[in-house]
Amino acid sequence: MWDSLLGKVGDWVVANRRRFERLRLPRAADVRAAFAALRALTAGSPPGDPPVTWRHWLLQHKGLVAAGAILLLLAFGTGSWSVLRAGPYRREVWFYDLNTNTLFRAPLVAAPIRTSSGPHEGAPAGVRAYVFACRDCGDADDRRAAFLERYAPEAQRAMDSLLARSTDVERVMKRATEDESTVARQRFVKKPDGGKWVDAASAEAEEVTALDATRCPNGALLDCN
Repeated sequence: MWDSLLGKVGDWVVANRRRFERLRLPRAADVRAAFAALRALTAGSPPGDPPVTWRHWLLQHKGLVAAGAILLLLAFGTGSWSVLRAGPYRREVWFYDLNTNTLFRAPLVAAPIRTSSGPHEGAPAGVRAYVFACRDCGDADDRRAAFLERYAPEAQRAMDSLLARSTDVERVMKRATEDESTVARQRFVKKPDGGKWVDAASAEAEEVTALDATRCPNGALLDCN
């Protein structure tokens, strides 16, 4: 039973470490070591005495167990509360400044967003960029924005509301691009090197969002998003 429980606890800690990266979580190995020490304590008994089961050990050391539980609550409570207040985890994605024609990283929200360069044609200048490379996404000279994305104000508010309530951002973004909803009908795309914004659900958008792999020597693009 203990080995199965330890495995599940360790796997859960590893799987959720990034989502709760603001917490100083113990390593899975430390968790297993702590439980192993507890097993060793509960299994031991003086020669000649009947074996001490873990239930008996817990009953005999109720004060120690209670103190340990309080310490754990204090250790994790503050960090957990800060995560809850901060909202769902947001990975960083690429954005494009329409004023400076440069790429930058920021937490995922519905575009447009404000930039230090100020507004662009009366709206925030930061729009979502879908970025690709031929060899190395870490090489600024190799990265290229294939197309840009923004939402109308009503759709942007709806998207931000969805993202604020969900940790599954991929599902939210998929819904926004595929559903016949207000959000989907108010999503727009364009090429970064000019042209106009077009409805993402239109036939024109298919040409805008088409990826040109011929610019790469090997004929393949790396997804840097």
